[in-house]
Amino acid sequence: MPAPELHNYLCAYDFEVEDKDFLWEEDGDSFADWNPEDAAEEFLEWHAEVEGVDPGSYCVVVLDRETGETTRWNVEVEITYTAYPAEE
Repeated sequence: MPAPELHNYLCAYDFEVEDKDFLWEEDGDSFADWNPEDAAEEFLEWHAEVEGVDPGSYCVVVLDRETGETTRWNVEVEITYTAYPAEE
């Protein structure tokens, strides 16, 4: 069985894509992933690390650069903090 191939995706928030001046090649963020769902999650994880993202639901649009197909993904962001007793 052949290994799955990585695809090259461009991702952006849905509100960015709806802007009439939006251009995928200039405004989309590029990710190489196995499927568009993973690309949408990686896009939000990257934004969380770079600029911070509040917990909630975000709509991410993903463009498959090979096929030209766009898909929309709702991505839930949860932030969990867990405290453990410190050893003395």
